[in-house]
Amino acid sequence: MDHPETLTRAAGADLTMDASDPHFYTEANREAYLEIHADDPVYWVDARYTQPFWNVCRHDLIREVGQQGELFTTEFGVHLNAAAFDIKTTGTNPASALPVALRPANVMDAASHRRVRNPINTKLRPGAVAGLETAFRAELRGLLDQVPVGGPTDFMAAFATRVPLLVTTRLLGVSPEREHDFATWANIILESFEPGATPDFQAIGEMVAYFAAEVARRHREPRQDLITTMLDTELSDDEVVMWCWLLLVAGIETTGNLIGAGLDLLLRQPEALAQLVADPALIRPAVAEMLRIVTPGRYIRRTATADTQLGGHHIRQGDAVVMNFTVANFDPVTFADPLAFDITRRPSEALAFSWGPHRCIGSAVALLESRVAFEELLTRFPNIAPRGPARFRPSLATAVVEHLPVEFRP
Repeated sequence: MDHPETLTRAAGADLTMDASDPHFYTEANREAYLEIHADDPVYWVDARYTQPFWNVCRHDLIREVGQQGELFTTEFGVHLNAAAFDIKTTGTNPASALPVALRPANVMDAASHRRVRNPINTKLRPGAVAGLETAFRAELRGLLDQVPVGGPTDFMAAFATRVPLLVTTRLLGVSPEREHDFATWANIILESFEPGATPDFQAIGEMVAYFAAEVARRHREPRQDLITTMLDTELSDDEVVMWCWLLLVAGIETTGNLIGAGLDLLLRQPEALAQLVADPALIRPAVAEMLRIVTPGRYIRRTATADTQLGGHHIRQGDAVVMNFTVANFDPVTFADPLAFDITRRPSEALAFSWGPHRCIGSAVALLESRVAFEELLTRFPNIAPRGPARFRPSLATAVVEHLPVEFRP
């Protein structure tokens, strides 16, 4: 069924079905997700802001797309910022034109992706990263020692965005003294995902040069860190550089914004915050529910390599196919009362780290960081209070919290 561009709620406010519009991903538009699920969770978007695409919003169909890397390839980009590539006639693979150090694993073909991922996959699985909890917890306690107590403070700058930066630098074994540069580089990469963005290639070059120097240093002076571990595999030096910046950027994208947006949810639902303070065992399911509601990575784009059928629709070779995790996480068939933020929910079906072979390699680290961050934050500052509304960046690619004013209260 064709979707109108906008719907009107009983209250008179417009909802949009255009998933190329940043407003589509705002909290005010979530009722539209219920309309999509009731109507047809696979529909064509004649986008105003990007190339046109199929918007796939149903859980089982997203998993189907995610598992079929040959049929729904990542090679032609995973975001909607690039021009539509007609693989029927050109056969051009834009990822192959990138220098190796800038060719992220998430845009590689299935075989190349397996080759660069397998050597470090076991190092980032839940059992392996669990051993890092003590060190991570110490880092976060040190971070909380530094926050100003009393008076308005930006939670994002003081804590949320610093968590993944400090944890990732410890994981890689690089100095946190370059924290400002890391944050700048990560934001430049994230902003390049937006339609019409022009990447800052000078800054990206500086980022690559920094990590290339770290890789060269590990050849001379091996350490007990992930960079040294990667150098003991069949990965090339440039591929190790790629993993360094990709893990850094992915950490900012998922963890920093999850912590910020998650606290915003708690501050707007004080009874839930009080529950977590009283019963820290609820923090683990609460983080899972935050992931469902926030969905830090909003979607992933694939490209059909052949004509196929999906959800009763004919998908043509070359069509862009969007796995819309955001809308899928509000599926009323999968989640009872999906618009509600319920920290006692056990949303094991939530799609927050993609699906299939390309599922986020750092998901276990992100979950550990987030849980420990809330455990330490609420132990030290159980009376943390809002000092104004959160400000979110309009974005198609990621849920970015730009500013969250709070008061740290013991």
